[in-house]
Amino acid sequence: ETVRVIVMVNGESALAKNDDQRQSTAAANAAEDKVLDKQETVQDKVEKLTGNKVAEEFGYLLNGFSIDAQVGQLADIEAIKGVKSVEVADVTQKQDVFADTSVQGQAAWEKYSLTGQGMVIAIIDSGIDPTHKDLRLTDPSTAKITKSAAESKIKELG
Repeated sequence: ETVRVIVMVNGESALAKNDDQRQSTAAANAAEDKVLDKQETVQDKVEKLTGNKVAEEFGYLLNGFSIDAQVGQLADIEAIKGVKSVEVADVTQKQDVFADTSVQGQAAWEKYSLTGQGMVIAIIDSGIDPTHKDLRLTDPSTAKITKSAAESKIKELG
C-alpha cells in the first residue's frame, strides 16, 4: 500500500533557529532555504529508495518533507542517516459536505462549464507576501496577464 509520509530530518527548522526574533520576509525565506538545502542528501536517498519524488518541502516551521512510499519501506526510510522520524500523513476530508450545494457551485460548473482553471485571483491585503513560493505560477508561460501589463496597470491606477 502506498501512503504519504512526513519525513522529519535531523536539525532545527528556520523558526527554531530564529530565537523568536522578528525578521523580514527575505530573511525568513533565506533561513528556510538554508534548512531545505541541508535536506537534499536525505531527500535524494529517500527518493531513490521509494522511486518517488518529494511532494512538499518544509523548512520554516518544521524540518522535513513529504513523499509517497510503500508501507513496507517506512523502516528503511527511518534507518537513513539524517532521518529523525517517519510518520504517515493524516488524510483530511472535506468537512462541509453541503458547501457546493449551498452556493450552487455544481450547477454553475455544469451550466457554464467553469472549473476555476486558469482564473486570475486578486487578494487585497496589505499583509500578503507576493514573493511567497505558493503564490508563484507553476508555468509562467501560461499567465493570462504579463508582469509588464500588471505593472503598467498598477502605475496607471495607483
